[in-house]
Amino acid sequence: MITPAIPRRLPHALDALGLREFRLLWFSSWLGYVARWMEIIVTADLVYRMTGSPFLTAVVGFCRSIPTVALGLFAGILADKVDRKRLLLAVQGVNLAVIGVLAVLALTETIALWQVILITLTMGVGWVSDYPSRRSLVLDIVGRERITNAIALDASAMVGSKMAGPALGGLLIWLVGAGGAFAVMAACYLGSLALLSLLRPPPVRGARAPRQPVFSALVEGMRYARSRPVLWGALLVTVVANLFIFPYIVLVPVLARDVLGVGPVLMGLLGAAEGMGSLVGTLFVASLGNITRHGRVFAFGTLAAAVSLSVFGFSHWYPLSLALLLATGVCLAGFASMQSTIFLLGSPDHLRGRVFGTLMLAIGMNPVGMLYLGFLSSHFGAANGVATNALTAVALMLVVLALVSPLWREPTAPPSRVSGQQGTSS
Repeated sequence: MITPAIPRRLPHALDALGLREFRLLWFSSWLGYVARWMEIIVTADLVYRMTGSPFLTAVVGFCRSIPTVALGLFAGILADKVDRKRLLLAVQGVNLAVIGVLAVLALTETIALWQVILITLTMGVGWVSDYPSRRSLVLDIVGRERITNAIALDASAMVGSKMAGPALGGLLIWLVGAGGAFAVMAACYLGSLALLSLLRPPPVRGARAPRQPVFSALVEGMRYARSRPVLWGALLVTVVANLFIFPYIVLVPVLARDVLGVGPVLMGLLGAAEGMGSLVGTLFVASLGNITRHGRVFAFGTLAAAVSLSVFGFSHWYPLSLALLLATGVCLAGFASMQSTIFLLGSPDHLRGRVFGTLMLAIGMNPVGMLYLGFLSSHFGAANGVATNALTAVALMLVVLALVSPLWREPTAPPSRVSGQQGTSS
C-alpha cells in the first residue's frame, strides 16, 4: 500500500486530516456518530416514558446491538469482498430512511413499542455492516504509517459525538420532543450521506482475500486471532467492556430521573459526560508518537474506566456522578483509540476484514450485557446494577491482564512489521 504524502501544515495530532479523503470520511463519520448517540439517548428516554420499565428500556438497547452477535463475523467478510464506499452509502441511506419513519411516528403520536424495536433492530444491522468497512477504509486512505493517528482521530469523532449526541438529544427532548429530535437525526444522516458521496478512496493494493466458503473464512479469521496473543487479549478485553461497562448508557435516563432527580437537559449532559472525557483523552493519544505497544494503553485504560464506573454506581449526587463519568471517559479513550488500531496493524491485509469480524463478535456481547443489566436493575435498582457490573469488569480485567500478559507487554504488529517501524514504545 502506498502511503499518501501529507503537507506539513497541521499540528502532529491532526496529521491525517491533511488528506482530503480522510477529512471527508471523518466529517461524515462524525455526523453519523452524532445521530447514533442521539438516537440511543432519545429512544431510551422515550421507551422509559412509554413503559416505566428499566428492563424494557434495556430490551430496546438489546435489539439495537443483537445484530452484532448474529452478523458480526459475516460483516467482516463483507468488508473484504465488496466496495467499502458503496456499502457505507447503502448503510447511511437505510439509516436515513428508518429514522425518518421514526420521526413521523413520534410527531404524529402514533408510535408503539414494537415499531421502536423494529427500527432499532434495523439500525443495528446497519451499524454492524458499517463498522469494519469504515475502519478498513481509513487504512486504505492513510496507510499503515499514519494509522494510529488516523484511528485516534476517528475515535475522537466517535467520542466527540458521544459528547454532543446525548447533550443535544436531551436539549431537543426539552425543546421539541422526541419527534423533533428524530428529525434532527435524519438531517445528520443526510449530511453524512452527502459527504460520503464526495469520497474518492484510492485503489486498494496488495493481497486480496481468496475466494472460499463463508464458514471457512469465518474459521480462518478466528484461528488467526487466536494465534496472536495480542489480538486474543484484545478480544477478551472487548468482551469484558461490552458485557459489563458500556451497557450502563442505556439506563442513563433511568438513573437521571429516579436516582439523581434531574430533568432532560441535565440527563443529556450526564449522557454526554463520558464523551467529553474521551474526547480529551483521544486527542492526547493522537498527539503521541508512533506507539508500538497499543495493548498497554488499551488494557489499562479499560481497567481504570471500570474502577471509575463502579464508584459512579454508588453516587447519588449529580455533580459527583458527572465528574465520575468524565473520568470514565478519559480512561476509555485508550480503549476507543487503540482497539481498531490493534486489529488493523495486527492482521495481514487479506485477512483484515475477517479478523475484524471476530472483533464484531466480541462487540456483540453488548446486547447480552444490556439484558443482564436490565435484569439486575429490575430486581436491585439501576444504580446497584451499574455498580455490580462495573465491579465485575474490574475483577475480570485483572484476570485478563494476568493470563494474557503479551497484550500489554508485546508490540502490536507481527515481528516482520515491528522490525521496520520507527518510534517510541508505550
